[in-house]
Amino acid sequence: GDQHAHEAACPFVVCRRMMAPLHARCDGLQSRCNQLESECQRLRAQNQQLQEWVATDGDCTLVRLATDKDITAEIGQERFFDLVTLEKIPTLRIKKELTVLHLKQDIWRMTGARPSQQRLWLWAKRQNHTYRPDRPLQLDCDDHTAMMDVKEDTTAQQNNKFQQELRLYLEVVGTPPAGPPPADAPVPEDEGYPQLPTNQILLFLKFYEPAGEALSFVGTHIASHTDTLTDLLPVLRRAKGLPASQQLCVYEEVEFETSVRFELLSEHRSLKDAELQSGDIIVFQCALPVAAPTSMAVEPAAGAASSDVPEHEPLLQIPQFFEHVKNRVVVHVHRLPPQHSHGQGVREKERAMEITMDKRWTYDQVTACVGKALGCDPLHVRLTMHNPYSDLPKPTPLKYRSVESLQEMLLSFQKTSDILFYETLDMPLPELESKKPLKVSWHTASTEEGRVVNLLLDKESTVAEALHALAKMVPPEAPGAGEASGASVMDVAGANGAGPRRLRMMEIFNHRIYKIFQDQEEIETINDQYWTIRAEELAPEELSQGPDDKLIHVRHFYRDTRMNMTHNFGDPFLLMISPDETLASVRKRIQAKLRLTAEEIAAWKIAVVSFGRVEYLEQDDDVVRPHFRKHDNYSNWDDYLGLEHAQTGTGRKKQQARSGYDKPVKIYG
Repeated sequence: GDQHAHEAACPFVVCRRMMAPLHARCDGLQSRCNQLESECQRLRAQNQQLQEWVATDGDCTLVRLATDKDITAEIGQERFFDLVTLEKIPTLRIKKELTVLHLKQDIWRMTGARPSQQRLWLWAKRQNHTYRPDRPLQLDCDDHTAMMDVKEDTTAQQNNKFQQELRLYLEVVGTPPAGPPPADAPVPEDEGYPQLPTNQILLFLKFYEPAGEALSFVGTHIASHTDTLTDLLPVLRRAKGLPASQQLCVYEEVEFETSVRFELLSEHRSLKDAELQSGDIIVFQCALPVAAPTSMAVEPAAGAASSDVPEHEPLLQIPQFFEHVKNRVVVHVHRLPPQHSHGQGVREKERAMEITMDKRWTYDQVTACVGKALGCDPLHVRLTMHNPYSDLPKPTPLKYRSVESLQEMLLSFQKTSDILFYETLDMPLPELESKKPLKVSWHTASTEEGRVVNLLLDKESTVAEALHALAKMVPPEAPGAGEASGASVMDVAGANGAGPRRLRMMEIFNHRIYKIFQDQEEIETINDQYWTIRAEELAPEELSQGPDDKLIHVRHFYRDTRMNMTHNFGDPFLLMISPDETLASVRKRIQAKLRLTAEEIAAWKIAVVSFGRVEYLEQDDDVVRPHFRKHDNYSNWDDYLGLEHAQTGTGRKKQQARSGYDKPVKIYG
């Protein structure tokens, strides 16, 4: 309850909560600005290139000519759907006043196909977002048509607008050429082109091999509208060199942009009834034995190790393979930087692992793949998502099986990333998540921070159990190492039979002790992200506390005379005082505890501060106890003993180096 009250009232925490989404939004806007600037630079360069081209070749038509060689090189390697990437294929430049025959002669020089063998096809974009050869160029143009009148776009035709770029597919009819002709070969003057009857269509053929999950382009075929699958089967077998008795499964490649869609061709249905047209793609494979399983995907049992889960099910059917290809993604897997405390820092500039994955993979399949790449147990892999706007890891890692698929891991704020971060753990992640990490700052008897201890305990553990584990990690101080100043403590057996050690755990914020934890409190309720959790050993005098002794808070402070305010700094501590203890005794004990010289303690002022009101204690024989109220509960609002001095240190060498500033508030993106 106290913790929630502090979080609700603390201005630093409130500010942090308010600024976090704004900070993330600013990171996103900055990233978007960088993207737009990069896009503007690209467009400026493209515009400059276009202006240079217009200045030199503005009277030319740029022809992008796709051939079977280009399609064969891309299918199964860079491209699986459709046919070819037109932006990557070779180009020809031909003056717009020249004719189609001159274009065909240039094509002969490039490919070796004679002009009378060349059937040129115009490309068209279909309603299902595919881009295919649609109709022969010779249906609209003959060999004597000027290039300025050849138009691919119907809009350009209607507006009688010269088209500067023309995309064509070359179908070679007859014997394929051996290659380009010699440079000094005479230019063929033969005219004409192979005619295509109106009832025939051009089909493109692909073959899929399930054993190697390989796809290849095996050529084209001119088919009749009245042909059925029975008529096509011999053609498909010859294209791949298969036996005449080989059974095949034949599909039409329909769509892939919005969703993967393949339709199985029936044996007795004509191509016209199946609505096939020129430019359509036929994908076929050898039929699987009847006993072969169509799927081997197995849902892992609750306790199964991730390494037992296959990376993906066997891709035995053509639709399965293309679904896998569509969802395939190369993920850049970075090690989570060691200095990165989930929310700050930058990604290490080290080379990431590039791992090909499937967006449909489950959590277990992803960790199995990463674990295999790292050579470790997948259960010891913990993943953290990427924030594409700030280009940083997200503040908190993924919990075990907390997401359904890789696609969820890569989606952040409606934007898709291709980056993940990983950690390798010393124990399985499910076991780690059953525990509570607790960061504890261990302070010595002189109140300085000795070390930071990271505990890992069961979530049901109590403060007493946490202190017991801490005592095993922190050795006891030698007698006389300094004094310390009780509420909740825990006895722990001392070293060499020196008696029990009594430890306590406190909550510190803004140089004040807000809470002393009770032994029976559960550590699950402790928040070590907002507050500093501090532990220390009790001073001997606290072990024999009398009924009238009082445990008081002691803080370092300085006064802002202009604002008439007090400000705390340094490490606060607790001190036990007796009913009749004088200021001289208290000063001497503080000097010994903080290891101050006589000159240093003489320059300090001691006061009782209550709600900002400062009452200085100046007489050495002044009894300190009456200046405090009789009853309190050690809360943040009680009176405290203030040590007023400049922020140049508290007498401890370690503190002198760092006490000139407050711990900054960190706002996470």
